[in-house]
Amino acid sequence: MANVNKGTAYTITITPKWTSTSYNEGYAVFIDYNQDGDFSDAGETVFTKAASKTNPVSGSITIPASALSGNTRMRVSMKYNGIPTACETFSYGQVEDYTLNIKAAGTVTALVNTSADTVNVYPNPVKDILNINAKGDYNYQLISIDGKIVKDGNQSENAVNVQSLPTGIYIMKITQDGKTSSHKVIKK
Repeated sequence: MANVNKGTAYTITITPKWTSTSYNEGYAVFIDYNQDGDFSDAGETVFTKAASKTNPVSGSITIPASALSGNTRMRVSMKYNGIPTACETFSYGQVEDYTLNIKAAGTVTALVNTSADTVNVYPNPVKDILNINAKGDYNYQLISIDGKIVKDGNQSENAVNVQSLPTGIYIMKITQDGKTSSHKVIKK
């Protein structure tokens, strides 16, 4: 599950994998903003890409202020030689559903220590080593765009090796003294 805020733009990156030959694939992403169990309402097709061999593909999605808060289904679909629709049967391709937790705009809490120091995560974008600069005890989680925790640790690890992670966007959550800060991290 990934947490997203209303009114905020997010980058989605889709990276297909083939065992041998790459094929012309079309892509679509759908989000059930009104949580009525379908993707047929206006604005629920949030990204499309015509069939090509481009790898990876990415685009921007902005969560509208009118979206309902809470757990919401997001469907990512890839179809051979055409743009998929939300509910169809096709011979070659893949469809995956994910859960987004849509929150009101501005619900991410910034972490400010009592000494007025802030948490810094750098360099960003990062290729190999991501540094965390924070004073005192803290725990961290590095979360992929699909909501999976890919790395976690504490203040004993102020340098996190991300070399083996795929290119994309991640969220670094740092919890310190009961407060959590979230930092967008781009892995190149």
